[in-house]
This record gives sequence, structure tokens and C-alpha cells, in this order.
Amino acid sequence: MSGNRDLTPARPASRGLGRLTRREILTGAGSAALAGTVTGACASSGGSREATGLSKQPVTLRYMAWFFQDFSGIDEVIRLFREKHPQVTIEKEPVPSNEFTTKQAANFVAGTAADCMWGEGMQFPKFHDSNWTLDITARAKADKLNLRRDYALVGVEDWCDKVRALPMQVGPRAFYYNKTLLKSVGAKDPWDDLKGEWTWDDLVEAAQKVTRDTNGDGRTDQWGMQIPLTNLSEGYAMWAWTLGGAPADYKNMKFTFTTPAFREAAQFVYDLAARQKVIVTEEDAAQLRQGGVRDAFVGGKVAFFLRASPNFGTTLRDVGSSFQWDIAPFPKKDSRRPGVALSSGNPNIIWADTKAPDEAYAWLRFLAGPETQGQFAKSKIYTPALKGVWKDYEAPLPDGPQHLAAFTDVYRRPYGIHFYHHNTVPSTQPFAGEMRAVYAGTKGLDQGLRDAEQQGNLQVAYGQCLPFKGMDVPIKPS
Repeated sequence: MSGNRDLTPARPASRGLGRLTRREILTGAGSAALAGTVTGACASSGGSREATGLSKQPVTLRYMAWFFQDFSGIDEVIRLFREKHPQVTIEKEPVPSNEFTTKQAANFVAGTAADCMWGEGMQFPKFHDSNWTLDITARAKADKLNLRRDYALVGVEDWCDKVRALPMQVGPRAFYYNKTLLKSVGAKDPWDDLKGEWTWDDLVEAAQKVTRDTNGDGRTDQWGMQIPLTNLSEGYAMWAWTLGGAPADYKNMKFTFTTPAFREAAQFVYDLAARQKVIVTEEDAAQLRQGGVRDAFVGGKVAFFLRASPNFGTTLRDVGSSFQWDIAPFPKKDSRRPGVALSSGNPNIIWADTKAPDEAYAWLRFLAGPETQGQFAKSKIYTPALKGVWKDYEAPLPDGPQHLAAFTDVYRRPYGIHFYHHNTVPSTQPFAGEMRAVYAGTKGLDQGLRDAEQQGNLQVAYGQCLPFKGMDVPIKPS
């Protein structure tokens, strides 16, 4: 799935709108009192006017999502929505995350889709081009909704000049890092020593100091970095964007693995993994699991972990008091080339054949509005898409990570998005296969990139328009 789930519970209202403590996030005490958190959000942020003129007749909306078990405050959000629209009943339709992608598409084909869905963003292009999702352009315009100005977007909300989805949460990337481990080897801390202005060279230098055989058995058992070495967007795209390149030509809808900048980025990652051996490999991770270490970062075996913001809550819970950690921005190459991080996320969509389009839109607007978004900001459950509530989200935890703003800062500079089309995920699998061959030594890097580009482009498919026409990726802040 492109959106990683977070097990962070809702925040108790008894402390008003002050900062959360680490204990509050982990225990979720008083989550039923969510109203004290969300109703204090600024009602003027992001065009908060709710849809009006709804029918007074009772309406039941099916809302399909996989996050219900993680979002302890969803029932309170529904209650607050019903205070505004008492005639509308929200019927939760939970689907396990490992079944969601298949079931969502199958329901559209069968004509049995839920009225609205917290969708799988990777599938949206095909849904949009098939007219399975409701075109809400006119409603958004009437509501004076300015998505580009007021929200962080992931690239599938406004599709071919039509608003097809409303934002709710985003998953920007940054480096989770082990402060205790860096200190133990005398490496520079991205914040304490470098004030957040760190470079690739700083990252590599620290990774080299951390990587070592700690027990003297001749095998490396502590590494500098953890990034997915076969994943295009997570493992390579951000380095390429920072160099001024890209994994794809979005405007012309084709992969570009053989361009000089992408090839340079791939060489950089390859050298770190295969030559300097400072990156945890798939084989290393398997060995750790056999030894009882389920997660390299949580287990204190790696200093820098490149991951999305929804991992924050689970990391906070799983690390506990084992070591000190924080969040660092994706590093810049040098003074001329700032770091460019990836953003993903799963907005909400409405089934085009819903019998209650106005009520469904009102529900999505509430989820995108300052009350629900303010709840995300206070509880740290998800990174809220609404910029107007980020100040609360960025507040440091008194006894935990201090720099959650590293996530929202992604949108204050140019940022990248997935290369979306009808086969977003399958088209990247040739890249993964070719990189496995490269790391296994059965194929050279140049040949692997050529073959991956050719195979991937055979799977690129889209509708009757160029969805990214006139749009620059990385996306510049509004």
C-alpha cells in the first residue's frame, strides 16, 4: 500500500490544546473526548464552509477504509459531523489493508462500491479515467476550495483539470535517526551539530562511522542507513530529484532511468550498498530477523531510516525508551541543490454512481476541514494535509522527537510525487527485478537501468489526456 498506517491513538481533551506528551500518544487515554481537540481548530483555515442545502431526508453513507482500527477517534469525528448533518448516517465499512486494493477495484467493476472511500492513491488514475470517481470540480468551486494553496497534494486529487478527490492525510519522507547511536561513535548529529543543514557528505560520513562489526565475529551487524534498495520511489527517486533529474518524464509519461542524473543517483546508492556496505540489504534484514530483530531501526541496528511520516506513531511506540531519536530532512547535495523528498498519500474519493453525492461531498469536506485535520495535528495520528493546522502538528514532544516539522517542511520546498498512471505499481516491478540482478552481480548497472526503463515503459498506460501536462515535478510550493 502507498499509505502506511499509524497506530497512534487520539489525544485526551483534558489538557486542552497544549502539547502532547509521549505517554499520551502511546496510551491514548481519554480518546473519546476528541471534541475538545477538534472543535478548537481554526474555523477559517482552508475554506472551511460546509456544503449546504442538503436534503432533510435520512441518508446512509457507506465509508470504506482500512484505518478504522488505527484511528481511535473516528467515531467522535462521525459524531461531530452528524451534529452538523443529523440526517446523514456514516456507516463504516472496514476492509483489511492487505485486501483493500483488490476489493476496491472489484467493487467498482461490480457496481457495488461504497459511497465514499479513503482510497488507495496508486489506483486513482485508472479510477478517474474510467469515470468511477465523482467529478467534484463544480462543488469544490462553489465551496471556494483552493486545493493547491491550502493543502499538501500528492498528485491524484486534481486529475486532467478535474477535481476527483479531496485530501486528508499525506506521507512525506524524511530520515528517522538514532541520536544515541550517532553519539556513541562520535558522528555529527543532523540537528545538534548541523542545525538541519546537512548534506549527502554528512550523511555518508556518519553512516561510515556507524557501520561496523560490533561483536567481532567478522560480520557487519550495525549499519549506517536503511533504504529499500529495489524500490524506485523510496530508494532512488529522491536522490535523482536532488541532482536535478527524475525517475520519469511526467509531462510525456515515460520512465527516464537512463538519463545522466538518474544514472548518477543510482550509482550513488549502489556504491553505498555494494562497495561501502553502509546500507542494510535484504539479506542483512533477513539475518537480523532470524536473530530476533524484527526491525533494524527499532532494534538499534541502524542510524538512519528513510521512511514516511505515518511511521512516526509506531516508531514512537516500538522504540520506547530504548534510545533517543529524531527526524531529519532529506539532505541537500550541496549549497546549490536542496534535498527533494517524496510525498505520497491516500485522499478520499466518491463513487460516481452514489445516490447521495451532496452528502458524500459534505462528509469528505468535513474530513478535509479544520476540525478533523486539527485532530490529526494534535494527536500525530497522520500528517494533516491542511496547511493551516501544521503549527500544532509541528509542536515538539516534550520527552520525544523535536523535529516533526521535517515532514511538513517537505512542502515548503520542491517535492516529488509518485509517477501515477493506470499501472503505477506494476510498472515499477521491472526496476525492482533489474536492481536485484545488479546487486547480485549478474548484470551491470547501465544494462539494468536500460532494461528496466524499456520494460517499465511498456506498462505505462493512461487515458485520453496527459494528466501532468503543464505541471512540473518536483512540485514547487504554492
